[in-house]
Amino acid sequence: MNKKITSLAEFMTWVQESTVQSQEKHILFYRGHAEKKYQLIPSAYRIQDSKSYREVEYQLYQDMLHRNPAAFAEDKTIFEQLVRMQHHGLPTRLLDITQSPLVALFFACQEPSNKKDGEVISFYRKQSEIIYPSAIPEITLAWLKISANYLLEMTRKITQEFHYFFEEAEINTNTHDPANRESLDFLSQRNIQIKTIKRLVDLSQIFVLIQNIEKETNSSFPDSGNPYPKSKDKSKFEKKFDKVIKNIITNQCEQMYISYNRDWYSLQKFLQEFTKFYFVYPPLNNERIRRQQGAFIIFPSVQSEDSIVDHFDKAIIKGNVKKNILNELENLGITRSYLFPELEEQAKDILLRYPPTVTSSLDEA
Repeated sequence: MNKKITSLAEFMTWVQESTVQSQEKHILFYRGHAEKKYQLIPSAYRIQDSKSYREVEYQLYQDMLHRNPAAFAEDKTIFEQLVRMQHHGLPTRLLDITQSPLVALFFACQEPSNKKDGEVISFYRKQSEIIYPSAIPEITLAWLKISANYLLEMTRKITQEFHYFFEEAEINTNTHDPANRESLDFLSQRNIQIKTIKRLVDLSQIFVLIQNIEKETNSSFPDSGNPYPKSKDKSKFEKKFDKVIKNIITNQCEQMYISYNRDWYSLQKFLQEFTKFYFVYPPLNNERIRRQQGAFIIFPSVQSEDSIVDHFDKAIIKGNVKKNILNELENLGITRSYLFPELEEQAKDILLRYPPTVTSSLDEA
């Protein structure tokens, strides 16, 4: 439910209600933005004028490291490097969140003169669902070290492996034996699906089709032991397919320089790794993160219908009260100069406090 907020007191009541309603042992996070129409999308994936940085993530990351490697020498993980890059303005797939509702409210009240409604969104997660940088799976950010178009290349390789497998199976099935008719129909349908994949460019659609091919093929081997395809080579066919799947996953792990995970017993499990969100506590290695009580959501490589970060509740901050709320927050010490301690940000805050004045006659002289 969206609650309209007109004062700091109303906002704190909403926070209290959200805290009470959230389940025990859950951690609440908040995200504030100045316009309620803003979408929960990180800077690298945000679309403006039909353009985004999604296709050049690899170049952004690598070029930043190339230009100033010493700046990232103390970072232990790719995630920490991304946090530092975002801190300095580079678009990344990290979305800033905070454990402080007041910090989120401050960001929702920015640009008070535009009279547009802001918004604070709350999320809650089980403590076990929030991880530290060292626990981020290798595969989550592995694409940054390989190639700009790696995911598309990966799906093409998987599709090609499927094509070889089903084409060979179809060739080796006796077309003159009526008992093989069902098997041939099945193999023919798989090859039609593969041809469809080759025409697609949308990764989420490709992922779904690849997973469906695997699922439908696996469902052809029932636990009851009834032979499928209906031929004497059922067990051979099944073993070959299992081997193809394992080879595909193993080869892709090698390409990404990551360890094979035995939990990836299917392509579906493997590909799902590219659609997962992660809530991450960052290392408190800079004053801005400490003061903002910051955390991050790592967005997935592939956007799908299921890969939408779910939220708990929303508060709408009316545009005509933003300035008043900012004044109330200032009395609590929540100011831009506090949340952004860097020197350049301090200069910006000073300029806001002391706007230019009308030129005097003495200056004109």
